[in-house]
Formats: sequence, structure tokens, C-alpha cells
Amino acid sequence: MLNSCELIGKIVKMPYVVTDVKKVDHVLFDLELERPFRNSEGEYETDVVAVEFWNGEADRLIEKSELGDYVAIRGRISTIKEKGEEDGRLVLVVMAETVSYLTLRICSKKKQK
Repeated sequence: MLNSCELIGKIVKMPYVVTDVKKVDHVLFDLELERPFRNSEGEYETDVVAVEFWNGEADRLIEKSELGDYVAIRGRISTIKEKGEEDGRLVLVVMAETVSYLTLRICSKKKQK
């Protein structure tokens, strides 16, 4: 079995730091993905996917990103329990392993460093 995905989308919820019960920090943000086909009205619909990031690139993501920036994510599909839910409802999340910045503003700042 293989659990791997690649996504290209627009940041629609700014990255923010979350600390889990083991006191480990990670970053969460929402990525809007355009569907590859038109609906009956001839328009492209979108889906919003939660993305979680654990490694050092997470700090750069928080510092450099703005709403509307485009990124490419490579990672795997996972589920997490939703906070505050008694029944333990599971939410689908993409666990990002790498991120590539597609917005020109971010790419040029990254090269300057």
C-alpha cells in the first residue's frame, strides 16, 4: 500500500502553531484546491483541505506566507480527532513532508537568504 499525495493550492487560512498533548509544536493551515472539471454551470468548484506540518519548514511557512499564496505540498493522508468532540469524530488531514512556494514574492525572498 502507498499513502502519498501531491497538492497545489492557495492558502485560505493562515498557518498557525498548535501544541499537542506531548508539548510538540506543529503548524496547521487550510489549502484551497480547484477541481479539475467544471460543474453544470461551467464553473470550477474548490475543496478546502487541512494541512499539518511538523518539520523546520513550518517556521518559514508562518513567516513568509500570506492569504492567497500558492504552494505545492507533498505528503500523506492522515486523520486526527477533532478537538472538543466527545464522540471522537475524525478529520481528514494532509501531513505535509515538503512544501514548494509558487508565489513569486515568496520565491524571490527565499533566494535572497
